[in-house]
Formats: sequence, structure tokens, C-alpha cells
Amino acid sequence: MRIYCMSDIHGCLEPFLKALETVDLESEDSRLLLLGDYCDRGPDSLGVFRTVMGLQERYGERVVALRGNHEEQLIEYLSNVDDPDFAQAWKLADSNQARPRGPSSIRMSSSICGTSSS
Repeated sequence: MRIYCMSDIHGCLEPFLKALETVDLESEDSRLLLLGDYCDRGPDSLGVFRTVMGLQERYGERVVALRGNHEEQLIEYLSNVDDPDFAQAWKLADSNQARPRGPSSIRMSSSICGTSSS
């Protein structure tokens, strides 16, 4: 059995699709384990979700998609979106005011998504 494993895609659809080119799910004994964190940070979380759901629809139990902490946070947000205090806290937590980052981490985040900030 061949097992492929991926995690922390974070909305970076293009690199995810590139990585999927190395995965052979046509073989009955292959499995793809996706370990969560499909959304947030990158430019196309919705595209990543659609791709994961499409893989599950096409390959059934050969594709196992676990929910990560970023999906948990998204579900929590969507459950509380009508609460103005919660919505404000979410916006602050996602801004540079709450988590200032240095240039090196910004460069690394950008390179993960296939772009360069230098």
C-alpha cells in the first residue's frame, strides 16, 4: 500500500495542485491522508476546499481529510458571526495589530504560497 500525506495547505491552491501531481490515486491500494489546515493565509481557501471535496467524491475512502485547528476556528467564527464582540476579536486576531510579524516570516509565508516578497 502506498500512503501519501499532506498538511497545512492554508489556502495555497496552486502549490497543493502541484503536489497532487505526484499522487497516484488511480491505484486501488493508494491512500491520501490530508491532515487539516486547508484554509487561512493563502489566496484561495475556497479552491482548496473544493479540490479536497472533489477528491473525496471521486476517490471515496482512498482520500481521508481530517479537520485541523484552522477549520475549527472557521467553524467557530461562522457559528458566532452575529456576535459583534466575537467578530471584532476575529478581525483583530487576523490583523497585524494582534500578531506583528517580522520580514523573515512574511517572506517564508509568501514563498510557501508560491510567490516571492523580496
